[in-house]
Amino acid sequence: MVVDASGGLLEGRTVVVTGAGSGIGAATAAAALAATTPLPRFAAPAEIAAQIVHMLSWRSGFITGADLRIDGGHGIA
Repeated sequence: MVVDASGGLLEGRTVVVTGAGSGIGAATAAAALAATTPLPRFAAPAEIAAQIVHMLSWRSGFITGADLRIDGGHGIA
């Protein structure tokens, strides 16, 4: 989730951005962080949950020893 400096929830997303000590607001920090990914937004909680459910289901039975990055392409940017 993205939170502002007072701990208030912003947009119900999955990344915590406080901007503590940086002199910039949480919305500015969140926008800057989101802009660094190929999909310029944060994941919705349902997107993360869907991947967890998939990995816990029988459909992932042949997946072994793999890392599943749910990062909007941030790891390749």
